[in-house]
Amino acid sequence: MHIRQPRHDRGEHADRVSDREVGGETGRFGVDALLRWGVGGATVFGLLLAGLAWAAVDHWLAVIGPMLFCMVAFAFIFPQSIAGALQPFPHIAGSASSLVGFMQQLIGASTGVTFVALSDGSQLSLANGVLLWAVFGLVAY
Repeated sequence: MHIRQPRHDRGEHADRVSDREVGGETGRFGVDALLRWGVGGATVFGLLLAGLAWAAVDHWLAVIGPMLFCMVAFAFIFPQSIAGALQPFPHIAGSASSLVGFMQQLIGASTGVTFVALSDGSQLSLANGVLLWAVFGLVAY
């Protein structure tokens, strides 16, 4: 038995509500600018993390410091990219969101397994993995 869902027409009021719910930062700066800042920041701090690892700086702050700022940069990237991935499929947003999450976890797990297999026990594998995907994001964007 198929339950038919009513179609909702998005009028002017719905657009205004959606703009308010999105938040001030996206509306004020725009998706492209936030993605540029996020990808650029992730690359810069990924390079810093990798540089400290390559220089064999074995201090917890050499990992936590750059990684903190990488995570802040990822906070600019993920909401915009997931919204962009779901935008063409509003009628199947739940399924599309599940697919995006599945692919994100699959790629993360594959990266983790690969870099751990190549690890020497230092922070090099973490730094190289973060740098790889930050540069990939920069090149892809």
